[in-house]
Amino acid sequence: MKQKKSQSHVEIILSFTLFLSTVLIIFLFLNPLAKTNQTSTDLENIKKNIIKETSETIGSMSVILKEPAIPGSPTSLETCYDFPQTPYIDAYKSNFIEIEQDPRKYTLYFSEEFPDNLIDPINKPNYNSIDCPIDTYTFGAYAQETIITYDKLETLITEYNTDYNNLKTTLQTKNDFRLTFKNLQDHLEISDPALTSNPKNIPQETNVQAKEFPIRIIKDTGEIQEIILNIQTW
Repeated sequence: MKQKKSQSHVEIILSFTLFLSTVLIIFLFLNPLAKTNQTSTDLENIKKNIIKETSETIGSMSVILKEPAIPGSPTSLETCYDFPQTPYIDAYKSNFIEIEQDPRKYTLYFSEEFPDNLIDPINKPNYNSIDCPIDTYTFGAYAQETIITYDKLETLITEYNTDYNNLKTTLQTKNDFRLTFKNLQDHLEISDPALTSNPKNIPQETNVQAKEFPIRIIKDTGEIQEIILNIQTW
C-alpha cells in the first residue's frame, strides 16, 4: 500500500515537472514582454536613424544694417552687407538665405542644401559683395545646429512610398512601421502631400508600439516649422 502511494507521489511530481517545463518553453517562445521590449528598442532605432538620414548642419548668423532697408527699393550702400573673410563663411557664402526680422535686422542661414545665391539671388536682396562699405553693417556671432531639412524629409517619405524595403535597410530595421506628421498646435495630421506616406497595413492581433515627438524642419526658403512625428512599429 505504501509502495503504491509512493509511486503515485512520484507520478504526480513527474507530471507537475513536465507541466512546468511545457509552460516555460511556451513562455520562452511566445513571451509577449520580450516582443514588446524588442519592438520598443526597434522604434527608438527607427527614430534615431530617421533623424540621422534627414538632418543637416545649418549655420546661422544675424546681421544689422546701418539704415533700414525699404521693401521694393534698390539696395543702397547704406542698406547692404558683405561677408567677413572667415573659413566658415567662405565655405558656404554662395549657399545662404536671408530672413528679415525687421527692416534693419536679418538672420542668415548657411547650408549646401540651399540654392546658390550666385544663380538664384531671391531671398537675399541686401547682399552686395562688391561695393558695400564695411561700416554699414554689423554681424552677430556665427552658430551651427543640426536640424531636419524639408528636402531630405521629403526624399525619405518618397522612398517610403516607392522603395519601402530599401528604406527599412537604410533605417536598420526588420520591423514594419508607419510615419505620420501632425500639427504641433492641434495634433491633426498635416495636409502637405510631400510629407504624406502611404501607410502599411497593420495585421490583426499585432502588438504595435507607437511614439510621437516634436521635430524642427527648415525649408530652403528659411522657414522653420515645428511639427510632430508619429512612429508606429510592429
